[in-house]
Amino acid sequence: MADICEPWEKEFGSIDFGDTRLKARLVRIAEQLSNQPLDPINQACGGWADTKAAYRLFSNEKVEAAEILKVHRDRTWERAQPYPVVLAIQDTSFLNYTGHEATLGLGKIGTKKSLARGLVQHTTLAMSPQGLPLGVLDQKIWARKPLPSTRSKDLRKRPLREKESTRWLNALEVTLKTAPEGITAVTVADRECDIYEFITHASRIDARFLIRAARDRTLFAPECGDDVEHLWKYLGDQKLAGHVSVDVPARGHEAARTACVSIQFAPVELKRPRKQRFTEKCGIEKSTSVYAVLIREITPPPGLSALEWMLLTNIAVTSLKEAIEKMNWYRSRWGIEVFHKILKSGCRVESCRLGTAERLTKYLALFAIIAWRLHWITQVNRDSPDQPCTALLAEVEWKALYCKINKTRFTPRKPPSTRQAVRWIAQLGGFLARKGDKEPGIITVWRGWQRLADVTEDCSLFNKAKTCG
Repeated sequence: MADICEPWEKEFGSIDFGDTRLKARLVRIAEQLSNQPLDPINQACGGWADTKAAYRLFSNEKVEAAEILKVHRDRTWERAQPYPVVLAIQDTSFLNYTGHEATLGLGKIGTKKSLARGLVQHTTLAMSPQGLPLGVLDQKIWARKPLPSTRSKDLRKRPLREKESTRWLNALEVTLKTAPEGITAVTVADRECDIYEFITHASRIDARFLIRAARDRTLFAPECGDDVEHLWKYLGDQKLAGHVSVDVPARGHEAARTACVSIQFAPVELKRPRKQRFTEKCGIEKSTSVYAVLIREITPPPGLSALEWMLLTNIAVTSLKEAIEKMNWYRSRWGIEVFHKILKSGCRVESCRLGTAERLTKYLALFAIIAWRLHWITQVNRDSPDQPCTALLAEVEWKALYCKINKTRFTPRKPPSTRQAVRWIAQLGGFLARKGDKEPGIITVWRGWQRLADVTEDCSLFNKAKTCG
């Protein structure tokens, strides 16, 4: 597919496995799996020879997940060049392989009492401030090891670098280290990232962040001689900056809605938590300065909890416009949840059986890039609907699509728009495209994308001229 990131051959053009045959095999397998993302390896590859080649690729010691992601990350930063600000959105997901009893190297996932087994996946997804996914900046996958027989109270005293929570810092450092000059990378994360060491470390290394607060932290007020204020109360006492409307996507059994929210903001000084590990010897600052933005839904629908976000950032917030900007950046975090949904439901990666966690890690690295592409296809329709669909489809693809939908042998000289092409793709997946219908959703685009490969192949077989029929 000829999309924003060029063909797979260009996406992986600089990859170095020490064997050019492995590079060619990766490109071919990426093409096959991305054209049939819902199918298992044997069906997507179409024949025993290609299926065997795919299994050998994921088993080859020269093929490393880190190298696959590194080359893709370089291409991601190239795609980010038009944007002075890029959101590096972090999130953790759990991949459940409980039913795969023969797979070696898995670990426990879920709660302590849960018997579920699988892998932990922590991903950093690059997105434009407008919500267009640009690629995967970082992905770490691991199996949890059994915890030592130590009291949970003692485990909590360990330094952050010895905990699984260090993933937030590690990904932050990868983003900062790899971001090219001229681009401000802002790490965006949910409440799980509300860690004092993360906040202080980010400011110390001059890394920009925007996270949602989970704790009602004590504020540092030396002039008062005591801890007299807490985060939520202090922000709630600030002058109301204004009201705006926020589109809230559907979640679970809750329908999508538009929420009217109030906005308050202020600079604050967060006090170091009172924990044993936070001693002067650890070098953790007694306090750290951030800007806080409190967003509250004014009148939630009956039966629903009010939307409320307390956002913390080390980027200045001095006006309503800047506060709204930070709110919209945080709203873009929903994009990584869509990404994980595509990876699990759209690509069915939890159904893959490769025998070992090491092979699965390579497979997941490739499918993370495939899932990003599927995500981009859905989003670009909303971001740049009027641009020619040649940014999305190769000529043979959009012509085959045109002929299939319009039931004709003849194609126009001028390619259709991206919006029209995406709607046609969705029609292949069951989208009705009625006059009053909204834009197609992810599921119908997934299904249509899979059918498009077959439509294009059929068209090529029956007609190699300028028109198809």
